[in-house]
Amino acid sequence: MIKSLRQLKPSLNGKNLLCFPFAGGYSVSYRPLSLALKSNWGVICTEPPGHGTNRDPLQDDLTKLIDLYEEQLDDYFHSPFALFGHSMGGIVTYELLGRLEKRGIFPEVAFISGMAPPHIPRVKRQHEDDEKFIALLRSYGGLPDEILQERELLELFLPVLRNDFASIDNFTYTEMTPLRTKIHFLSGEQDVVATPEVMAEWSRYAQRSEFHRFPGGHMFPVKHADEIAKLIQRVLTDAFVL
Repeated sequence: MIKSLRQLKPSLNGKNLLCFPFAGGYSVSYRPLSLALKSNWGVICTEPPGHGTNRDPLQDDLTKLIDLYEEQLDDYFHSPFALFGHSMGGIVTYELLGRLEKRGIFPEVAFISGMAPPHIPRVKRQHEDDEKFIALLRSYGGLPDEILQERELLELFLPVLRNDFASIDNFTYTEMTPLRTKIHFLSGEQDVVATPEVMAEWSRYAQRSEFHRFPGGHMFPVKHADEIAKLIQRVLTDAFVL
C-alpha cells in the first residue's frame, strides 16, 4: 500500500469508497465509518504527508496534495468507486471529481460534507494567535478534550493543524461547469462553519444533487458515523452497485 493511502476495510467485490480527511485528520479519522459500513465495499483513506503514519514533510499546497492523491489513487479509478470528503476533504473531493470527469472517469456517486461551496468567502484562520486558534478548534469539536486541556500534547498537533488551515486559506477553486456525477451533500444541524443553508448553495455546482442533515456541529461525521454509514449504504444500494 502506498504510504499516502491506508486500507481501512478490504473490498470483497472490487469496489471502493475513497475517503479524504478533514484538517488535522488522517486515515484513523474514518475508522468508525469503515467499521459501521455493512457492505462488500472496501474503504480506502488518504494519509496526508506529515499526518498519522506518513512521515513525509507537511504539504501546505492543496493543489499539490490533490495532484498526489490523483496519481496514487489511479489504480482505483478503473473499477467502481465512490468519493467521500469532509471539510478540507470536501474540497479535495470536489476538485478531484472535476479532474476525473475531464478524463472521462465517473464515480458511482460522491459525498461532500461540511465545506462551503466555492463562491462563499472563507475566513482565513492560519495567522490567529495560539489562544484564538485553540478556541477555534474547540468550537469545531475536532479534538478530544484530553488534547485540548494538555498544552504540551496540543502543541504537537498545532503545526499540523496550522499547515492544513493554511492550505485551505491559500487555495483557489478551479472554475468548472456543473459536475455530472450525482453528489450528496451532508451538513450538521448545529455546524457554524458550513451551515445547512450554506451547504444548500452547492446545488449550482452539480447537475444532480441531494442534501442531508445530521445532528451535531462541524465534526458530526465523527460522532454520527453509524448514521452516515446507513446513508452511504442506502445510496449505493439505490445505485445498484452494492
